[in-house]
Amino acid sequence: MNNKLYSFLILTSILILSTLSGFAQQNNTLLTIGEEKISSEEFLCVYNKNNVNDEVLNKETLEEYLDLYINFKLKVKEAEAQGYDTIPALSKELAGYREQLAKPYLIDEEVNKQLMEEAFSRMQYDVRASHILIKVGESASAEDTLRAYQKIQNIRKKVLQGDSFAKLAVKYSEDPSAKDQEHRGQVRKGNKGDLGYFSAFDMVYPFETAAYSIEIGSVSRPVRTKFGYHLIYLADKKETLGKIKGAHILLLTNKATTAEDSAAIKTKIFEVYKKLENGESFAALAKEYSDDLATARKGGDLGWFGCNKYIPEFTEAAYTLKNEGDFSKPFLTVYGWHILSLIEKNDGIGSFEDNKDKIKQRIAKNDRANLSKISLVADIKKEYGFNINQEAAQEISSVVNNTVFDGSWKNESEKELTATVFEIGEATYSQKDFALFIEKNQKRVKPVQLDKFIEKQFIAFVEDKCIRYEDSQLERKYPAFKSLMQEYHDGILLFELTNDLIWEKAISDTIGLTKFHQEHKLNY
Repeated sequence: MNNKLYSFLILTSILILSTLSGFAQQNNTLLTIGEEKISSEEFLCVYNKNNVNDEVLNKETLEEYLDLYINFKLKVKEAEAQGYDTIPALSKELAGYREQLAKPYLIDEEVNKQLMEEAFSRMQYDVRASHILIKVGESASAEDTLRAYQKIQNIRKKVLQGDSFAKLAVKYSEDPSAKDQEHRGQVRKGNKGDLGYFSAFDMVYPFETAAYSIEIGSVSRPVRTKFGYHLIYLADKKETLGKIKGAHILLLTNKATTAEDSAAIKTKIFEVYKKLENGESFAALAKEYSDDLATARKGGDLGWFGCNKYIPEFTEAAYTLKNEGDFSKPFLTVYGWHILSLIEKNDGIGSFEDNKDKIKQRIAKNDRANLSKISLVADIKKEYGFNINQEAAQEISSVVNNTVFDGSWKNESEKELTATVFEIGEATYSQKDFALFIEKNQKRVKPVQLDKFIEKQFIAFVEDKCIRYEDSQLERKYPAFKSLMQEYHDGILLFELTNDLIWEKAISDTIGLTKFHQEHKLNY
């Protein structure tokens, strides 16, 4: 760099000090390296970000940092001149960083905030509900959907007229767990629709929402989920059990073949209970008497569990235990007679701040994340302008065939597929783009009506392309994002250049190292 340019840069840095208050409104070019123009605002942003010691902005510190910044940028330009920015591994690394940095920009923060607050509110309570399910697929025909809806409505009328929900569940529910089932020669009792206790995130979102929205003792309107139509009966609602560490003693009743055998087992469990009341060790009695061999050798220890892990009767007993060391009275389940002991309890879920990150992660993996995506896509359509050609999209039905349901369809049509299916901003997507999307994302699924399948795929196609379009605009819309990406880009290139030209050379140049050692060994 010639002295005139350097003097100019120093003069500019002094000028920066005198005009600092105007920088927010200006974007003047401070220096040019190659074809890159760097504004005084950009330079100050980097300076302030790296000024970790909060040094007062003055001529000396600006001159020093400007010199370092120029050298840094020149090294990055050298890396670009040597083609480091075209190395596939480095491009992939930078793309990976960008993907992570872009995620917060590609959600509807307001909707996400509402979902987080709603989930935290529900986490304060555990609910116990029963359901009746009439199955119908998400892509079922209008006729099949209507038939299932009418069937669930007729069952609801019977409930409202006073019929037993449990008996109706056994008779009509298409959830197999409602009815008694034979398993390995034994009859496994059905739950009569009783799903036990659960909390936020334990069920699919529409089901959870309905369960938390009705009063105890009431039945919901038909609720549609990916499984079909449900009626939900709310049996109980309690303040959260939290997490407890418990132990149990179990005497299995499937060993009983006669009424006398059953009576003997009941007598035995109450004898064990009496020993506990007399102060004998729970762990020792579990080892001696419990038929649950997996836990008996550990003194009956079940580890930590919440409201949704075990059957309702077991959870009910857990709610009665308040203090560490408490144990329940003997109670009967489909497995046998139990006594439950409380080892440790964590009944507080903490504050919203304590749970915020965990809730956010669970929402991202939960079906309620679709609400945020739907809202985001709606905003994108509104911002950039969205034009759709529904007829062109539906024409894909004549190209796709039933092989798509076993994941083997290929677009071998002789049709041109050039018609536009939708536009967003400056991007245009054709029938061919839609066909390629279907081909790329197909997987083995249960066959449904082809037009319903195409309709669902088109919704997914539009969502995908709208979000990708928004992603392509992030650097333009958000200066902070653009600046951060530039930092990652420059940092990666500088690291690789320095590694190749200095660090690796220094390690491999044994002659040079020996010579340097000989010349400088007396200095240290």
